[in-house]
Formats: sequence, structure tokens, C-alpha cells
Amino acid sequence: MLADLGHVLEASGVGARVERQRLPLSPALIDYCGLEQARDWALGGGEDYELCFTVPQSRWEALAEALRGHGVAVTCVGEVLPAAAGLQLEDGGRRLELPEAGYNHFAGGDDKES
Repeated sequence: MLADLGHVLEASGVGARVERQRLPLSPALIDYCGLEQARDWALGGGEDYELCFTVPQSRWEALAEALRGHGVAVTCVGEVLPAAAGLQLEDGGRRLELPEAGYNHFAGGDDKES
């Protein structure tokens, strides 16, 4: 999530604050690895996450109601901020360090070309 959100913020010229404790997580994932690891994987584990988008605060309730009518859950996990704020991660009001985010398919690794 954080890698893709970073691209959206850069392209839009804004910053954002993400509240880690608000991330929607699968109960099966939490059972498998625990709450903290599930949150870390949701933030920076790769491409297996939900759709991330923004909506003006004034339209939030209308959007949530419209999506509920289609059986789609939506969760507010943060807010858009001025660009100078950058990307911020919080948990219960406490600022956290940003973890490594996403998977870079083009980064060097152990595979060598022949």
C-alpha cells in the first residue's frame, strides 16, 4: 500500500497521513501471523492489498452509503495533507518510521543474466 500510495502522492503533489490501526485486515491473516505482522504486510508486503483511493471528506458518507448498497466495504485509513507533510504513518496518534514498501521487480537480486 505505501509504495503505491507514495506514487499517487507524488503525481498529485500532496502528502498523506495513514493510520496503521485502521487498515482493514483479513481475520485469517491475523490468525496466521498475528496483528503486528499482518499490519506490516498490509503496508509494505507487495501487491496483495485492497484498492486505495481518495475522496473529499464532504463526500465520504455518500460514498460509504453508495458502496454499502452494493455490498462493498470501505474504510478510511487516513487523510490527504499538503505536500510539505510528506507521507506520514501513525498508530494511535504515535508517529512511526516508514517501513520498506512494496516489491521492486527490477531491483538487482541473486538472479544473474547469462
